[in-house]
Amino acid sequence: RYLEAGYGGELQADVLPRDKLADRSRSRFSLMHNQVASARLNGGITYNRVSDDDYFRDLANEVNVTSQVNLLQEATLNYNAGWWQAAARVQRFQTLQDPAVPIVAPYKRLPQVTLNSHKDSPVASLAFAGEFVDFIHPTLPNGRRLVLNPSVSYPLLNRPAFYVTPKLGLHSTQYVMSANNTAALANASRTLPILSVDSGMVLEREWNWFGSEYVQTLEPRAFYVRIPYKDQDLLPNFDSAQADFSFTQMFTENRFFGSDRVGDANHVTLAMSSRLLEQGNGTERLKVMLGERFSFTTPRVNLVTPASELNKSDILLAVAGRVTDALSLDSEFQFDPNQSHTQRYNIAAHYRPEAGKALNLGYRFMRNTLRQVDVSAQWPLFNRWHGVG
Repeated sequence: RYLEAGYGGELQADVLPRDKLADRSRSRFSLMHNQVASARLNGGITYNRVSDDDYFRDLANEVNVTSQVNLLQEATLNYNAGWWQAAARVQRFQTLQDPAVPIVAPYKRLPQVTLNSHKDSPVASLAFAGEFVDFIHPTLPNGRRLVLNPSVSYPLLNRPAFYVTPKLGLHSTQYVMSANNTAALANASRTLPILSVDSGMVLEREWNWFGSEYVQTLEPRAFYVRIPYKDQDLLPNFDSAQADFSFTQMFTENRFFGSDRVGDANHVTLAMSSRLLEQGNGTERLKVMLGERFSFTTPRVNLVTPASELNKSDILLAVAGRVTDALSLDSEFQFDPNQSHTQRYNIAAHYRPEAGKALNLGYRFMRNTLRQVDVSAQWPLFNRWHGVG
């Protein structure tokens, strides 16, 4: 590890000479370097490489490391001018293949250039997100993509307890195809308007419960999105995937990650949150959140979910809080009202009475996919001995 006023980083190198079982020498190299050129300009290099696909499966000393499949190799340059920021990146991966479960290697970005800005004025808030990427892959279709996404928002109501903020944006994407275009995808463009309205309120009251003074909040929120439908089946897909439904995703305009798919939408998301706060120090003793999305028209742009998807989303419920100063609970449930069954849930409890003492218990369930128990603990035994499991 090295650290100076304008730069710092970490270099790791492992070498196993003449591995008798593999009949070869094996190695790992890792570099993470950060450079600050000025108050506005900085950059970095991340480079990871191993000698063979089985390196982590054979030689890792932590279980979670054995599942690494894509090792990042990139260089970045960032410029921050206050109300606008620019970045440039070259990125690729070393993909480690398991012959029993082969995967498709990610695209290289050679290069990726982004420009983002946000400017508040007395009239409205103006924002812009722009990106140019040259996607390169040895076997999949190659192409260059330009994304321009300006938007303007104006708070109709902006008070401590109430807000209503409409937003109008334009998502424009242009493609120029190149190598490996076996499907003969044509150069194409797509421009879609995006309208959203975010609204909510924050109500609170004082509450005396078992002799303790609390503040209880009630925070309803409504989020409307309107995006017209446009057939995107003949557009390439370099980096888009359908996002899991969650409390974060339900308040975003696009139900896809990446820029290759913009989902048609005519829906409203309704949610309610309530928190119980200690008056003296603001500790959040309890938080309950409930939310659901209602579509007025059936979504037609899909990557995973079938086009016959019903108009009512799953119902999300989350409950979390500090029961005592030492015990905290965290849980989230996702219920499918169309099929009347639980889609997924996770429950976790953490007991930490003081430094060096911890008990953690968790359970996660995903229908037809996962049932997993997590148990971990650290506790002093005697003298200088501690147990960790």
